[in-house]
Amino acid sequence: MLNHKGSYLLEVMVGKENNVFPMVPQGKGVSEVVLCKEDIQ
Repeated sequence: MLNHKGSYLLEVMVGKENNVFPMVPQGKGVSEVVLCKEDIQ
């Protein structure tokens, strides 16, 4: 992929129990982005 001369789509499946940061919680705005596990309330 790194040597590809054009666009490509990378689809990654992550389990529901895994937290992927940064993330925007459901119902929140982008100004309320969560950067680490400790920020989750």
